[in-house]
Amino acid sequence: MQAALIPSPSDGFLQLCRTLVSYSEIQLLRGNGNYTNIYLTDGRLLVTSKNIGFYEPLLPVELFCRPHKRIIINRDFIANRRTGEIVLLDGTRLEVARRRRKMIKKLK
Repeated sequence: MQAALIPSPSDGFLQLCRTLVSYSEIQLLRGNGNYTNIYLTDGRLLVTSKNIGFYEPLLPVELFCRPHKRIIINRDFIANRRTGEIVLLDGTRLEVARRRRKMIKKLK
């Protein structure tokens, strides 16, 4: 019997909570102490027992950015960038840390 092949992060998928999720489905990751809330495009919320720092190296820099120590955003869902905040397509406003404002300004 062959073992099932689980796609790796380099394939564009991430294994979350026994669920295989495409990068394009991930809208936002929000750290909450030792847990991470992962918001998906279909409205689902996945809560994992890993902190947000666990996920940062697994996500491609070309698709995701970390404007704050508790937030990682899929760049495809950014509607507007202002000084000190990012506005997502659904209207959610997220804080940008002072030290990361230059990095956010340089995003395309």
